[in-house]
Amino acid sequence: MLDSKRLEIIKNIQSYIREIEINENVSLPINITPIGISITIQDNNEDRSINNIRLSKRYGFDRNIIGLEFTSSHSNKSFKIVGFKTTNRKYPILANEVKTDKIYKFSSFQILSHIGGKNFVNRSLNLNSILD
Repeated sequence: MLDSKRLEIIKNIQSYIREIEINENVSLPINITPIGISITIQDNNEDRSINNIRLSKRYGFDRNIIGLEFTSSHSNKSFKIVGFKTTNRKYPILANEVKTDKIYKFSSFQILSHIGGKNFVNRSLNLNSILD
């Protein structure tokens, strides 16, 4: 195949892929090599709050705990829960120390004990911070 024809085909493929990216709201990174073309689909609409709720429930909470602030009874430091590290089995919950912005790891049991234990489910005090 002629190089000019090959380049024309590649440009057509790229324009079609850009159309699909816009219409479907996805990212389609293209890797064009002499051997072939590979395309990876990345969904731009992935709803992180649904994922956070799923992970929160996985670790024993009844609602999304991302954004929840608590004070450690051991160090009197304030923390804000920012995410999960699912590969860490012992300490899967990540929280930033409010003053220094340093990330700490916590177990779900530690978080439960800092936010009021099993009574957390019915506490209205933390409701505003959870909804924000």
